[in-house]
Amino acid sequence: PRVAGVIARVQRFVRDRRSTRTRTVAKDVMDFLDNCGFITVDRESKKSVESAERCVCQFLVRLGYKQGKKKGMMCYRLKEENIKKRDKYVQVMTNANCDNSTQIVYMDESYIHKNYHRHDDSLFDPNDEQDLERIAQHKGKCYCFIAAIIDNDKSPDVLALPDKDQPVECKDGLIHETLEIFEGRKKQAKDYHGMFDSAYFIQWMDKLIEALTAWNVQSALIVMDNTKYQKRLTEGMPKGSWKEERMLKYCKEHRIDVNPSNLKKYCLGYIEKYVDEHVRPTIVSMTEAAGHKVVFSPPHHSDLHSIKLICANVKGTVG
Repeated sequence: PRVAGVIARVQRFVRDRRSTRTRTVAKDVMDFLDNCGFITVDRESKKSVESAERCVCQFLVRLGYKQGKKKGMMCYRLKEENIKKRDKYVQVMTNANCDNSTQIVYMDESYIHKNYHRHDDSLFDPNDEQDLERIAQHKGKCYCFIAAIIDNDKSPDVLALPDKDQPVECKDGLIHETLEIFEGRKKQAKDYHGMFDSAYFIQWMDKLIEALTAWNVQSALIVMDNTKYQKRLTEGMPKGSWKEERMLKYCKEHRIDVNPSNLKKYCLGYIEKYVDEHVRPTIVSMTEAAGHKVVFSPPHHSDLHSIKLICANVKGTVG
């Protein structure tokens, strides 16, 4: 039957199989419809099976299904651990949005190259075969920026800035609280993350915490990326270059259950597990000491980090 419920079930069946790269043909759909009770197939009769398969083929053609590779819709399959991180992040953000006492602070960093889309509107003669455009080298100056934006939908319409006597009205429920811009190095790193480091980021977080205190924002939820310099641990953390004796000493000091006869790589594995469970990044510790909380956005889900859309708009407009 060509009803919405059956069509939706078939669509979900095909989609789930494609997500695991499982080959799917009309016979598979026929078996699915038979198991669901939407059609009846006499498995003892070859004629009945062939007739049912022809009907399913016609059904799929009318719905617009095609065989082959679907263009422009490739994606990576998420690891189980990243799926759990995504679900946990969504749950935390949902609870925060429902809690009127929680202020949400979105922060991100990016850059704009001096040649960013600058020549996209240049004139050209389509009949001039000798007019060959050079590929952009993306070398030279770039402006790096880092910003935090507070969601003020739960706050009064007016907030007092620390450096000004006059209050600033909020527009569209958002007010830009912190922004820093600096010029990148001439020899640009592989990407803009190379322009930032943990020392700079810790200093900037100090300024952000001071700004939140000045604006009387308490118990804020600060949302940030999973970049390496944001998750830097305190000094003295174990490294793979440590000798086995030093690792065993660290395990003894922190009461990590490890067999001294184990090889170095196994000892390091126990230490890494302990660090993941008990040692927090410097940024998290200093933020919690100020009464706030940090939540890291899940990997491969930049669309769930609201400020990413704003940064994209800024880059497109300024560039």
